Amino acid sequence: MSTTIDALLDRILKEGVQVCCLGAGSRSTQLVHLLQQTHIELLPFVDERAVGYMALGIAKATKRPVLVVTTSGTAVSNLCPAMTEAAHGHINLIALTADRPSDTAGTSANQTIDQQGIFHDALAQVQWEAGKDVYDECDRAFDLMARQGGPVHVNVRLKDPVTHPLIEWSSVPPPSALRMAEQPMGAPLPDLSDATRGLLCIGQLEPWVDRDQIWQAMDHLKWPVVVDGSHARLKSHPLAFHGADAFCMAHTPPAFDLILCIGGRWISKHMSTFLLADHVLHWSEGAKPVVHVTNRHQGSYKGLLSLSTQPHKMPVDGLNQALALATQDAVAAKPASDLGFIVSAFNQMAAPFDCFIANSLPIRLVDAMHVAHVRHVHVNRGASGIDGNIATIMGLCMAETDVPLLAVVGDLAAVYDLNSFLLMPKVRRPVSILIINNGGGDIFSRLPSVANRSDFNDMFKLAHQWPLANMIAAMGLNANRIDHPSALNLDFDRQVIECMTIEK
Repeated sequence: MSTTIDALLDRILKEGVQVCCLGAGSRSTQLVHLLQQTHIELLPFVDERAVGYMALGIAKATKRPVLVVTTSGTAVSNLCPAMTEAAHGHINLIALTADRPSDTAGTSANQTIDQQGIFHDALAQVQWEAGKDVYDECDRAFDLMARQGGPVHVNVRLKDPVTHPLIEWSSVPPPSALRMAEQPMGAPLPDLSDATRGLLCIGQLEPWVDRDQIWQAMDHLKWPVVVDGSHARLKSHPLAFHGADAFCMAHTPPAFDLILCIGGRWISKHMSTFLLADHVLHWSEGAKPVVHVTNRHQGSYKGLLSLSTQPHKMPVDGLNQALALATQDAVAAKPASDLGFIVSAFNQMAAPFDCFIANSLPIRLVDAMHVAHVRHVHVNRGASGIDGNIATIMGLCMAETDVPLLAVVGDLAAVYDLNSFLLMPKVRRPVSILIINNGGGDIFSRLPSVANRSDFNDMFKLAHQWPLANMIAAMGLNANRIDHPSALNLDFDRQVIECMTIEK
């Protein structure tokens, strides 16, 4: 049986796709034409790199796979950063890329590049052209996506839409329900009942994981817990330490006879060293450990609720209070600092909210604090880049809800993705974006090897005096600049606030 182009799209839509983020182009005209006849919502934008990250944000917000469509050539290449982040963050994206016919391969025909296998981090790739049956390939690719989480690439060779008529649906497919895959139980964990001084460490969890189930596991184990800042709500648990770095500076691995680590990456670099201990046991549903661990298990986190363990009473309040006091003292000493603006923003939140925290310095500051009222902390920590942060925020805001989103990004992250602010008029939830402007990449000042170099500002910090609020306001957006946290007023009306922390 050969697969027609509408049959290929029908197979893709069976994955429960509801949204398609679209990069404009001519070679993809046939794909757009067919998608416009379905229930799929199309969200076009000029920049494919932003389109990919917008899709990433939508997938984070909706927990559903999102389709990304591009034309051929460098449009496809521009999806690479978002596809890499999706792969390492277990986010389900389906990149549907239009390609030139196979008889143009190896020629200098316009916009012809080698698109096959271009996304090295993709879980699977499907190569389609007229008459080719790819049902089995699609089934394998999407089954892998459902089990592991991550992106799939479907590359489609299409004829020139200028010289060939567009094909119509033979039968327009109805909306499909989201296909869920049960995570395998995996091999049972060894007996943990002999541990009398157990420690639970919760790294960044896979996006499909129910945090309420993890909370129940914390209740069940009755062990002290170190929690990564990417899911700060779990820090509200009475057994949780509020800062991983502070914990590592106060405790060493020999203080525990068993360290059970679940999930993957950590914001804290100190945890990477802490988890090198020989008596660390790693358990995940798909995420790799942050360091090489000999004792590794993969299976559903539901298994945590059936473990037989001995409670380990260990005080956490003293360290948590000391950490909170240190934060208060730092803000009191320098209110108009990165930390001062972030703390002031969190203090204004009296009702449940979501937040997006950008990489580099903001996420490290938030990792060391307990944030009240937060529901979800969204981060791009798969590959931990500063690219695409604004587009991801816009994607998170494309899913309609009354819950406000507070986003905190650095100045370089904002500049890197400046054109994505043009998506702001399309957002569907209350949002305020804080740009912490410290005049460049101030996090590099923490590197002792470069902080005192004469070329530090030019080569590492990338020091600047760019008027970011003015640039964003020139796009017709609600943007202003403030010099002190006392002037901070969050109204969540598609608002951008440039917070100046540069010492005068």
